Amino acid sequence: EQIIKKNCQRYLILRPSSMLGKEMRENTIVKIFNSINSKKSKKISLHKNSTLNFIKYEDIYKVISLEKNEKNNIFNLVSNNNITIDKIVEEFNSNIIFGNHKHITPFVSNKKISKKYNFLNKTSLDNLKYFYRKNYD
Repeated sequence: EQIIKKNCQRYLILRPSSMLGKEMRENTIVKIFNSINSKKSKKISLHKNSTLNFIKYEDIYKVISLEKNEKNNIFNLVSNNNITIDKIVEEFNSNIIFGNHKHITPFVSNKKISKKYNFLNKTSLDNLKYFYRKNYD
């Protein structure tokens, strides 16, 4: 970031959390969603108390489009809360076997960007539900 700030007259630096989109690689969330309505349990490496934060690809694209003519911004592109893996599994009624690795995502504020762009004022669960409806329903 310092190199960009020093060497660019105009810049946009985005700091995204875990990203949700159609072309994403297979990860814990894909395994959780693929296990829904499955007779076979999927194993994940994460402990049920692990936390994550989610933002959608399309929201990232919107921000880039809206900011392309702006000058020098840095944003945390995150939802306004973290969510536990256990809560995700419970919410989507997934057939998951938890692992032992406990990953804790630190809380990062999205107030600056959600104040500017209200469409980003969403929870991780809001983003997960939208992603599921669009790609798995």
